[in-house]
Amino acid sequence: MNLSIQSFALSLVSVFIPIYLLKLGYSFNEVIMFFIVFEGTLGFVSPFAATLANKIGFKHIIMLRVPFLITFLLGLNFIETYSISIYLLALIGGGSASLYWNSINSIFAKHSNKLHRGTQTSKLFSIPQIASLAGPTIGGLIALVFGFNILFITTTVFVCISIIPLFFTKDTKTHVNFSFKKMLKFKNNFKYLIYFMFHGIKSLVSYLFWPIFIYWGLQGSTIGMGLSHTITSLGIIAFTFYIGKKSDNMDKFKLIRYGGLLFGILWFVRIFSKGTIDYFILSFLGGLIIVLIDLPFVAVSFDEANKKNPDEFIVFKEFSMNLGKVIFLACTLLVSDAILKIFFGFSVAGIVSLAFILF
Repeated sequence: MNLSIQSFALSLVSVFIPIYLLKLGYSFNEVIMFFIVFEGTLGFVSPFAATLANKIGFKHIIMLRVPFLITFLLGLNFIETYSISIYLLALIGGGSASLYWNSINSIFAKHSNKLHRGTQTSKLFSIPQIASLAGPTIGGLIALVFGFNILFITTTVFVCISIIPLFFTKDTKTHVNFSFKKMLKFKNNFKYLIYFMFHGIKSLVSYLFWPIFIYWGLQGSTIGMGLSHTITSLGIIAFTFYIGKKSDNMDKFKLIRYGGLLFGILWFVRIFSKGTIDYFILSFLGGLIIVLIDLPFVAVSFDEANKKNPDEFIVFKEFSMNLGKVIFLACTLLVSDAILKIFFGFSVAGIVSLAFILF
């Protein structure tokens, strides 16, 4: 319930944050720097968030996130009024995200069942997607009619509501003494380091570069961009339960390889897309195909986590994913033209997706 309500709340606004910053007059490079700080903080704070969970428990960590998230959202809302640094907000936002996702993933890794992990992972994927299905379209409409200020305030209200289910849950604590060097000594972990980095890169391009490309292609339509994100979610929901059940009875590695091939091809096709119909069709196909990679890959990574210390492996996963994102974003700063940055991002996403053929 907490994950579903927060997913809906953040779906109203998250896809529009880069657009909001661009509309305020920040350059594309500054927006990229904002996400470098955000994702870098998310990865760097992960070991400390897990260590804090040793002392106060996962439930309290998730609740602790809320004031930081509200500060982040209200800071974005008043960014012009009080001349707030976007990089300070990125630090706060990345830190709050780290508190949340480490906890959610650790809880799931420890309490999901190996024999049914594909089906259970599909629920982890799809239930928040269902809850947030209309969020981007509603968010785009609110931004168009009432402005971004009302959008941020609406999101903040739902974030506050999301903590209510936590009062009815038991708390669990973790046991983490994380060392990145120690984690790399485990068999297969270097392989997972590389693929977690690839996983992070393709996810980032999906939620940052593809929406911006659509926004520019639709000549600044927030509703059109929001609708394309909703269509992507439809594709994810349509396929998630089916692949989740299949992955419990099929070779998960084969599904990942098929998904890598198809998603890699899709990114290169997206480079040549033009117009509303192209964007909507390719968004829906992206939602379908991404499930082939992400769902079995996450299930396999949770299997791997349970061979070791699940909590420490989740920290390793979050750290590695965000390391990949930061390296990729830093490379995009070397590309001068904004639209070339987008095409560079699509190409890199295509290459790292194709790399999953070898997983």
